[in-house]
Amino acid sequence: MPAFNFSRRFLIILMLLPGLLLACGVFSSLSPQVSEPTPEMTPLSTQTPLDSFSLPAPLYYLHEGQIWRLSADTSSQQQITQEDAPIDAFDLSPVDGSLVFVSNNSLILTDPDGSNRKVMHQGPALADEPDDVARLNDIDQITSAIRTPHWSPDGKQIVFIENGLQLIELDTNQVEHLWRQSIESSEPYVFENVLSWSPDGKYLLVSQYEYPIEHTGNRWLSLLELGEMLYLQIANPNQESFAWSPDSSQLYLANAGFGWDDSLMRCEMEDQRCTLIAEFVPARSYYFYAHPYVINEDELMVFSGGSNDPDEQPAEFILYKLTSQGYGYHKVRGDGFLPQEGLWSTNGDGVMITLAREAEAYPASSVLWLSINDVPAIPLPIMDVSNLRWGQP
Repeated sequence: MPAFNFSRRFLIILMLLPGLLLACGVFSSLSPQVSEPTPEMTPLSTQTPLDSFSLPAPLYYLHEGQIWRLSADTSSQQQITQEDAPIDAFDLSPVDGSLVFVSNNSLILTDPDGSNRKVMHQGPALADEPDDVARLNDIDQITSAIRTPHWSPDGKQIVFIENGLQLIELDTNQVEHLWRQSIESSEPYVFENVLSWSPDGKYLLVSQYEYPIEHTGNRWLSLLELGEMLYLQIANPNQESFAWSPDSSQLYLANAGFGWDDSLMRCEMEDQRCTLIAEFVPARSYYFYAHPYVINEDELMVFSGGSNDPDEQPAEFILYKLTSQGYGYHKVRGDGFLPQEGLWSTNGDGVMITLAREAEAYPASSVLWLSINDVPAIPLPIMDVSNLRWGQP
């Protein structure tokens, strides 16, 4: 299957000084796939009683600007933080469940229950901007806003956005500027958010844009190989749904906003090549994808929906299993939803979703647990939440 090499298209040697060296290439074309995801389904079985249901681990989430925790047995909710300013983003340590979050432009660390609060890094007070474009073009926001902290897989470091990309070594509390951006350079690329570490801690998936920006659609995703290279513009900004293989050898990028042939891609870390593996039947069927989960090097699960218009999102997405080459579709569940956010269990036996729109008996903003055994969806006793994260079991 044709592929494109994003290391040839946008390759930048990582330096701590301002400046970028960019090498450009082109995307190759992709022959359309013609198979339709229409296998037979097993009927739904009896509803699982809530009193016998348990989550894989406690669930952490944002609600009304604070971090909350839902117990694994779903019987109790607890507000973890009591910040005066709303929390913008947070993450949990994969080692001990400690919290890191941003509030009032400060990077704050606490224990899993919210105790032992410590301000790790303090930024200046910033004015609110009227819209996203104004924020992305605001010099103070670019140089001083602290955003999207993410814990390293070994729990020893925290990476975050502030005037580029910064990293805290927790043993020493030292802050290292991995990449200092400059809007006065010939190619003023700005780091907006950190999305993920790779499981082996070697790569960072980030979002970027070129300053000044005219429209939010002009953003992209890039891949940073720590200490080595930055691979620019590997995907468009709607592909913020992704999954790493457990060994970090592959990265899947899913697009729930547009139904083109790049709406599902598999990227190989060994040679930094991405392959377009989406269903794509030009002028007839366009497929959209969301929230993949990598089963092994040969298989994945992903939500998918079809539309007659590449710009018209389907009314629902159904969970499928398919090969890593993009073929062999098999329905995992018979129901369909429009998921806003998705959080897979570690072993892949189910996925938590928030609903972007009403579905069946569930209103928009409901939170549902979907098992791959195709029992009916189980609604959780929470609504209007975001930033879903698993706590320690």
